[in-house]
Amino acid sequence: MNMSNEQMHEWVELYNLDLLEGDDKIAFEQELTTNMELRKMLSEHKAFLRLVNHKTSKELVHNQLNMIRNQKHTTVRRIADEMQVHVNKYWKTASVAASVALVASLLTFQAVKNGYEKQINTQNELLRRVVTKVNNNEKKLNTLNQSIEENTPEQPTGTSKQAGTCFVLKNNGYVITNAHVIEGFEDIYVFANNIGHKASVVKIDPNSDLALLKINEKDFTFSKAPLPYGINYKGNDMSEKVYTLGFPKSSIVYNEGYISSSTGRDDDSSRYELELPSSPGVSGSPVFDDKGNVVAIINSKESIGNSTTYALKSTELKKFLSDIDSVNFATMNQVSSLKRQQQVKAFENFVLEVKVY
Repeated sequence: MNMSNEQMHEWVELYNLDLLEGDDKIAFEQELTTNMELRKMLSEHKAFLRLVNHKTSKELVHNQLNMIRNQKHTTVRRIADEMQVHVNKYWKTASVAASVALVASLLTFQAVKNGYEKQINTQNELLRRVVTKVNNNEKKLNTLNQSIEENTPEQPTGTSKQAGTCFVLKNNGYVITNAHVIEGFEDIYVFANNIGHKASVVKIDPNSDLALLKINEKDFTFSKAPLPYGINYKGNDMSEKVYTLGFPKSSIVYNEGYISSSTGRDDDSSRYELELPSSPGVSGSPVFDDKGNVVAIINSKESIGNSTTYALKSTELKKFLSDIDSVNFATMNQVSSLKRQQQVKAFENFVLEVKVY
């Protein structure tokens, strides 16, 4: 039994007053066999009780001790010691019972008084702590709610007017798409993991058919990892194999083909002509080469049912971004040594659907 000094005094008193029963009594008696200090306490307490050998006085003292023992925040040793002094002093007088009763009553009163005051103070302190904790929790909750409100995406309402594809240029919310996808609309949403994120137009150029968007949410990021693809601004050759990722439907779609001409419609040198299937919704899709570099951006097709597609060259993207000094869009290719399937898997979270409402 591991007991404090105060606990030992309480158990000694209970034992001498025959108030210990069952396992508690057995455990106490076993402790007595090895604990010399406990045996000494027990002997002193028995001596004290022997002094009070008058039956009436003994019962009186027992009753008073029980009253004291039941008071909170009271140590039996202190009270017993004080009673011992008074008992020794008054035992030889005829008024021993009255003296013991008076002393015990005074001590009990003081114990009750002290215990009550301590209890009130303790309760007040506990109440103060609870109120403080509630206030702190309320502040934390308000801060959390504010943070959630600030970072919870504002979701679109109604049916989208039109949709296209965009891809990430910088992890902190910058994406690029075609100007014709979003031009004339204020409610623009970029969808990542099926969650719409409202975006604003940073720059738009109808002539190049490019638009730079920025997610509105504070501290937004697409990923902590660097962008997996690079951007090849050097140009590509006819017959080179290419592939795209886009959103002709609600889930991302892969298509592959090749550069069929180094110029677009009407020999437009700012575009490539691609032999590659496309359909509505893929406008703004990145065109990748075998190494996983962005080489072009799809912006139109020849006609429905025809696989001829036109894509804006990456050199036009470089010109479009050249005057935005505050943002560094330079990217390094992280997937050049990976197989096509691994590249596509790495790109999926960075090629997104864009819708306007």
